[in-house]
Amino acid sequence: MKGKFSDDYLSSRKKKVLWAVVESYTQTAEPVASRTVWKRFDLGVSPATIRNDMADLEEEGFLNQPHVSAGRIPSCIGYRYYVDSLMEWPKPNLNQYVEFDEEFDEDDPVSEFLKKMAKQLSSKTLGIAIISHPLLLELSVKDFHLSYVKKGFCIVFLLLEGGISVTYPLNIDISSEEDALVLNSLIKSKVIGKNRNEISSELDTVFDPIFKLSSQAKQILTSVIENLWKATDKKAYIYYSMKMFNLPDFSDKEKFDILVALLEEEDRIVQKLFEDPWEKREIKIVIGEENEDPKFWEFTFFKIPYYYANKVVGFIGLISPTRVRYPYVVELLDIYAHKISNGLRRLFD
Repeated sequence: MKGKFSDDYLSSRKKKVLWAVVESYTQTAEPVASRTVWKRFDLGVSPATIRNDMADLEEEGFLNQPHVSAGRIPSCIGYRYYVDSLMEWPKPNLNQYVEFDEEFDEDDPVSEFLKKMAKQLSSKTLGIAIISHPLLLELSVKDFHLSYVKKGFCIVFLLLEGGISVTYPLNIDISSEEDALVLNSLIKSKVIGKNRNEISSELDTVFDPIFKLSSQAKQILTSVIENLWKATDKKAYIYYSMKMFNLPDFSDKEKFDILVALLEEEDRIVQKLFEDPWEKREIKIVIGEENEDPKFWEFTFFKIPYYYANKVVGFIGLISPTRVRYPYVVELLDIYAHKISNGLRRLFD
């Protein structure tokens, strides 16, 4: 997501000054003075030159000065320019995957695996980690069973890749267990090995005017499609570290209250993860007031998809203060996207 400024909007020297301010502030949480930049970073210019450049950057909207006597901090625009034009995008450290292989447990159900990943991510970043459940419409059905309970009532059981199960009641015009067995055999032949979209194409194939249970077969198949969709709807695992409350970003009571209010609205957090169909392989970063929802103006939202069978089946999100080590988080999210994609392959295949 690009800002309104081109890469060459700032001079080379001002780029270095802005980069230095962002690097210093994200590491220390202290407003940055020109003398600090001069001491910590070898920019080859005097403190006075740096001070003038910082004043210009503030005037142009890239920096803010929280107090008259304080140094400067990056604005949302400053962070955006840093991410788009100044930050060195890291390459994932492959040694991280060795750590993952050692901790991976193939006996974990998908839900426990994703909860573990969310907990780890929140612990490593001190942010709010959100990982969506795999989109069930992309997963294939491994088993199907229609259980006759009584006249007009059955239970449907679906087993999906990765050991995910979906069970639901179904009111249907069936009067005997024999009819249920016939329908069970027919529907099983239509759904095994297929995902939701592929099952949808089978709807017309179950209608046969000679077959007395044709309408019931279509009803069952329709219910399978609908329940796979319902089970997919905005399900995610959220974890955050209690250490997040101790970050200097929330030492101010007003900002602390904003964080608490956000954490009390898990539905809003999950909705943020699903608000757009982000299917690009790179990380999406939305900073501060770039977020449409004012509840997120104090935060940066990161999002990256994860894959199964080369298809997007879910998303990883992270909500952090705008003051965050962007290269570190980018690298970590890329690693976890690979971790989860690889984990699903080992669980499902």
